[in-house]
Amino acid sequence: MSKTFYSAYTCKNNLGDLIINKMQIEEYSKYGEVYVDFTGMPDNFKNILLNSDNPNIKDFTDTYGQPYRGKHFLQVINLLKKEGFTHFTKSPGPYAVLSLPLKKLIIRLIGALGYMAANFLGLKVFAFGIDLDYISNQPKWLKWFNIKYFSLYNALGLRSLKNYEECKNDLNNTKYVPDMAFLYPKQTCINTNRKQIAFSFRHVTETETLLAELKEILSIFVPKGYAVDFIFQVEEDRSFAQVLAKNLKEYNLNVSSQCIWYENLNTYSKYDYVFSNRLHVLLLAAKYGAIPFALISKDLKERKISNIFNSISLGYLMKHIGFTNKEQWIELLSNREAIKHEVNNALEYQKQICIKRIKDFYQQV
Repeated sequence: MSKTFYSAYTCKNNLGDLIINKMQIEEYSKYGEVYVDFTGMPDNFKNILLNSDNPNIKDFTDTYGQPYRGKHFLQVINLLKKEGFTHFTKSPGPYAVLSLPLKKLIIRLIGALGYMAANFLGLKVFAFGIDLDYISNQPKWLKWFNIKYFSLYNALGLRSLKNYEECKNDLNNTKYVPDMAFLYPKQTCINTNRKQIAFSFRHVTETETLLAELKEILSIFVPKGYAVDFIFQVEEDRSFAQVLAKNLKEYNLNVSSQCIWYENLNTYSKYDYVFSNRLHVLLLAAKYGAIPFALISKDLKERKISNIFNSISLGYLMKHIGFTNKEQWIELLSNREAIKHEVNNALEYQKQICIKRIKDFYQQV
């Protein structure tokens, strides 16, 4: 039986982080015990991840009396070896690479010591469902450093095919492992006639361009009887939702008063379509039967949406703002059932890839 050490991390009140951590931990727990270090993490994150119905998921600090994060992390690595741990990993998502300036590089190298020590002591060091960008704006010597560092991992699971293609020639330990949100179970929703759409956007500098797009969408959907809500699953998006709604006040749009969290995830079951520039808003909405349409800007944070949607053959449900047309929204509305069928198939296919990649890794001798 495996014994996995898992260092958990989240941004404050970020439901996407919660879901990808929870799904990943629960999948790993099928193959043995998973001890999670929650140092510095909020209770509303920790309490949901510590599933009381799953005895294989445990609090590392409560069990062993010390956290991994901190000045004694190398001692903790030795403890892991002594206690029979077999695997070593941390939260999925974008991974920090070795980068300049020098102070930042030194801090990253100190953090890398834990992974180096775990590898040296024989633990299987791995990371699945991640983004890895050590190429952009990096001098050649620093790219070489990154390749050497990430070669220490026994396995790296990159969550887009584009990222996999970028890295596979440098790193022979990479595979395509889809985003962990695909492991979230598909929800059976009774309401099949959902005459509502939702907008959910993180702040973009091209606000006027986004507003023009939303007006175009509203001009198609509102006359067809659709009600429209602004929703958010990251608290920091609330103020931008209010700004957008104020500029679209002639449509009498509703701004949700409550941030979507784990307890009210079924909010998504109300919607036929969800338009967003947040990856996990789109993927979770799709799990509840909504058609996810990505409207993205030039912000580099949104590039992962394009990469992932193209990886799962749903690139036609993603457009850059300012490059759409009215006919596209008409087609989206008229082909609703066919699109929902394609989305469901894509979600299930990616889920099975994810399950198989994890199973194959844990069952390696």
